[in-house]
Amino acid sequence: MNLPREPVWPAPYRQWQQLLLDALQKGLPVAAPQLQGPALRDRIAALRHTLHALPATLEADWEARRPSRELASRFAGQCLLLVFGRFNAGKSSFCNYLAQRAAAQGEAVAYFRFDAQGLAWCDDAFAEGATETTAGIQGVCLGDDLVLVDTPGLHSVTADNARLTRDFLECADGMLWLSSSSAPGQVQELDELGREIRRGKPLQPILTRSDLYEEDELDGQIVSVLCNKPAQTRALQEEDVLTRARSKLQQMQVDPDLLEPPLSLSIHAARLPGDRTDVERAAGMQRLDRALQRLLAHSLVYRARKHDEVVLHHLDEQVLGRLQSELLVPGEALRGTLCAQRDALPARLATARRQVWKATLLQMPALLDAHLQNNDSQRTVAALQQQLHSELRAALAQVLPGIVLQVPDARLDVNAATDADAMGADVFERLHLALQHAAAEWLDGCIAELQAQAEETLRAPIERCMALPQIVGTARLQLQQLHDALRQPTVETCFAEAVPAP
Repeated sequence: MNLPREPVWPAPYRQWQQLLLDALQKGLPVAAPQLQGPALRDRIAALRHTLHALPATLEADWEARRPSRELASRFAGQCLLLVFGRFNAGKSSFCNYLAQRAAAQGEAVAYFRFDAQGLAWCDDAFAEGATETTAGIQGVCLGDDLVLVDTPGLHSVTADNARLTRDFLECADGMLWLSSSSAPGQVQELDELGREIRRGKPLQPILTRSDLYEEDELDGQIVSVLCNKPAQTRALQEEDVLTRARSKLQQMQVDPDLLEPPLSLSIHAARLPGDRTDVERAAGMQRLDRALQRLLAHSLVYRARKHDEVVLHHLDEQVLGRLQSELLVPGEALRGTLCAQRDALPARLATARRQVWKATLLQMPALLDAHLQNNDSQRTVAALQQQLHSELRAALAQVLPGIVLQVPDARLDVNAATDADAMGADVFERLHLALQHAAAEWLDGCIAELQAQAEETLRAPIERCMALPQIVGTARLQLQQLHDALRQPTVETCFAEAVPAP
């Protein structure tokens, strides 16, 4: 099968994606040399790896949906309507009847199947049954203008069928939402169609099986006969579905005007013998004809921008969606960890100071004994200096294992120690007090400088983590602007132009 060449992406969309990825690449946190904890470095490295691999991942996502775009290209000149609904909603029966009706009116009818191997024409109508019968994408061409596509349903009993339907949604120009009149308009189903409706695709609710059993007498026997539901009952059900569906769309922040008025019909009644005009009118088929004509007109509006809409959907769902889950969420978790470390600095450094001070006090008598033996205060001060540095480095490694800090090169200020040899009998006590005072001042100064050093080390990655949502948020607004520009002129204006007033 020779398919049309797939259109290239419009330049503004590729430029948008590239600018976003470039901005994120420049804005990602960097694992500074001071951050040597495996947890932090690995998480920062994971963010950078995710962004590095993202272009190839996005290309694979785009390629994976090629079958859906190919099917849309194959029927580019026709209105392609997705027949949507839970299994047992009567989708296959609905499509088969319209195909039989079109053939009876002299229009060309062609059935097809579509899967990973491509499109294949077939002679068989859709299988009908009370259980899920659609195992893949199947469709039928009705004349030159209309293609109906029957899907397994988003609530399929198999995961593969549900995925197949989700992947196929974007190729449709409009949607026929079928539900049985026994449980009409289950509005929670609209959640699955929200993205498609937001693209401006019209949605036509159809209440199938609008019939009921009534008792009748046949050859003297009371029998149950399947009959049309009364017109009043149908009207009440249609009004109820319209009200609830509009409310649901408003909750979803979707334009409720894209919802067409619901209509009810009975395929069983349409197949009854009799004058075709009267039978089809009673079954609701003439109202369906008018609804389909309106959907055909709407499709002219959407099809003009279909490729752009598909690309925008990819950028929104795949690019922004992946960035949200794979970059922003772990980035926010990393920011939380970094902020927790920053906020814990005063308490942890205070712990380090207590550890060093306790060890220093324990070592002080030994240092002073050495001074009395050697009669050399300078060596005593140097030994204390070395002891403080060693104890502080060990304490920092314990209380801040993920951050490597440089202990300040400040010297102990022990002026009294230079004259200690001339102090007489009280030299031991004087030197002891002088060393304690100098050690306390040195520790306080070092702890303050180390806190500033650690805060500066953490500041850059925290700020970069905070900037990631801003970068993506700006890109989201820019993408919305591209989307808004695509929607001008409005759907209403285009519809008026496509279907001029008589």
